[in-house]
Amino acid sequence: MTRMQLQERIHKAILTAAFVLQLHAAVMEDRVVTAGYYDATVIVSNKLSSEMAVIVHCRSKQHDLGARAVGAGASYSFTFGKNLFGGTLFWCRAAFQDRRLAFLAFKQDDEGNVYVIDFEVSDDGVDRVNGEERVHITGWNRK
Repeated sequence: MTRMQLQERIHKAILTAAFVLQLHAAVMEDRVVTAGYYDATVIVSNKLSSEMAVIVHCRSKQHDLGARAVGAGASYSFTFGKNLFGGTLFWCRAAFQDRRLAFLAFKQDDEGNVYVIDFEVSDDGVDRVNGEERVHITGWNRK
């Protein structure tokens, strides 16, 4: 191996390590990196009247964002890049006490140019909120 080849390998290794560290930092901040840009944000807010925390677990086929305890009146959000060719899909599950539900949080083919998708978890289930407009998505299931 020539000195030039060795320098190229070292340079590639450094770039790879830097990318891995950047990816790890982005995921730790609840940002899912796709093609190097952030296009959409999903927000899930706890509006339960019981003042209890709700457990929210969101994921896509490639990224499991893990379960989060969202306190009373608090919100959980994550930001991600849309796939250049379409098909980006995230779904979430929520749970508190003996109640469970699941909902589609983002489907790129349906959203068009939407950049912020806001959901509220309440005693009735999950609603999608857009300004004054509120659409009920799903109710709670008992365990």
